Amino acid sequence: MEAKEAAAYTLKQEPSDMAFDWKKLGADLGIEAELTEKAAPELLLAHVAGLKKQQVAEAGKKKDEPPKPDPILLSLASENRAMKLAALVEAARITPAVRDKLAALYVDEKPLALALSRGGDNFDSLVKALAENDPVVLGEKSGPQTLRLARGPDGENLLVKDAVYYFTG
Repeated sequence: MEAKEAAAYTLKQEPSDMAFDWKKLGADLGIEAELTEKAAPELLLAHVAGLKKQQVAEAGKKKDEPPKPDPILLSLASENRAMKLAALVEAARITPAVRDKLAALYVDEKPLALALSRGGDNFDSLVKALAENDPVVLGEKSGPQTLRLARGPDGENLLVKDAVYYFTG
């Protein structure tokens, strides 16, 4: 049967064959008012609008109120992260200043609670990457800078010898 024939067949059917059970639809959707063919458009639109408002309200709740992690878990995670950062400083992989900045982002209570409520913040990946840094030399380690060429045949520094002679006579 072609499309035109199917449409013509549908139009020739008796109304009783095409009756729609509005009451059943209303019950299935949870619409309390009696759903009839005349009232259906208005009631269905109101029902859909109510569902949209409910969905927006639930989405707003989820965004505003992330689940709060257990305080003991929060404390343990904070201590663990502080120890990991301290180990990086001890191994000279990061400086104490970098540790302090990372602690503000990953160890302090508010950012940590938010990260745990959202499912994580890749802190462990960051620590692994920083652990691959070459050790950093902290502080000055060099001694006095003098040239070997400034020494005379007896090993004495000629510049110092001249200065002593000049000032003492």
